[in-house]
Amino acid sequence: MIEIQKMSEEEKARIERIKTIRVSELVAGNPIFESYGISRIKITKDSGNGPEEIILEIPIQSTGVSEMIDEFSREEPKPPVVTRLVLPNSEIGKDLGLTRKKHVQIYDLTDENYRKQKDAHDRDLGLKVALLGISIPIKDENGNVVTDEKRKLEILRSMGLTGGQFSKLVADIQNLTTITEEQTDDFLP
Repeated sequence: MIEIQKMSEEEKARIERIKTIRVSELVAGNPIFESYGISRIKITKDSGNGPEEIILEIPIQSTGVSEMIDEFSREEPKPPVVTRLVLPNSEIGKDLGLTRKKHVQIYDLTDENYRKQKDAHDRDLGLKVALLGISIPIKDENGNVVTDEKRKLEILRSMGLTGGQFSKLVADIQNLTTITEEQTDDFLP
C-alpha cells in the first residue's frame, strides 16, 4: 500500500522562499554563480542569570572555494601500492572475477604514513575552505585586517572557535552551492 504524505506548511514555505531564475544566456564577467549566505553558530554565555544561548550569524561566501578545492585536490596524498596474493573467494577476488589465486597490486589505504598525510591534507582543506568562505574581515587586536592564513586561524582559535563550530561553518560554506536530493525533487515539475 502506498501512503501519500502531505507537504507540511514549513516545507511549502521553504520551497516558496527559493527564487527561480531561468537563465537565457551566460555572459563573461556576470557572476551569476556566486553564492552568499549566513552560517549560524550557536554559543552559550553565562548571563549572570544562568546560561544564555546565542546564535552568531557569520556572513559566508562560496566565491573561489570550489576552485581552491579543485586545486587542493591535485595535491591530495596517494596511498602506496602493495602487491598482495588475492584468493578467488575473497571480496577482492570476487570483485576482480578471479578463478584462481593471483598476485595483484592494490592501494594500501591502511598505511600509517598515508593516513597521517591524508588526515593533515583534509584538515588543511577544511581550514582553507573556512578562511576563504568567511566573507567578513578577520582583524587582529589592533584592528588591522589579517591576511596570513596561520594568523587568521590563531585568531579564530583564540576567540574560542570549537571543532564542532568549525565543522558547521565549513559545511555551511559548502552547502551554499549544494542541492540536497529532497530539494532536487522539489524543483522537478
